[in-house]
Amino acid sequence: MTAIRWSWLLGIALGFAAAAPAWAASPGKDVKASLGKIKSVAGGSVLSRIQACGIKFADGSYQEAAVSDIPDIGAHKGDVILEIYIDVPPMPGGTASAYRGIVARWVISKGVARPNTRWAQWLQEKEIPIGSADWMNC
Repeated sequence: MTAIRWSWLLGIALGFAAAAPAWAASPGKDVKASLGKIKSVAGGSVLSRIQACGIKFADGSYQEAAVSDIPDIGAHKGDVILEIYIDVPPMPGGTASAYRGIVARWVISKGVARPNTRWAQWLQEKEIPIGSADWMNC
């Protein structure tokens, strides 16, 4: 498990978390609402880009306020951690399992979303295409 997940689980175990995360393949309204507010350089929101690319949500997506500083991801107490798990259409000739359960994470501080993983960065900041003309041309 990542240090982030351990920190988060520790917070839950100690009773410091204010609310339980959404643990479903279809993320909760708060997760989708946040993704809809993050602007993508491709035009529109990160949520609309996810939909345009044919990316599906996998189990485990959540949004939580940090209960303490998490230096590993640059989050401070009170920042919102938005972490989604996605299944990306496989590259032509690629193995589908290699494109499942990919993590995209943002740290949202004072309304500004900072991508914290490569896929979050690509969804938010990479020009079209994310992949190539033949794969992820969105």
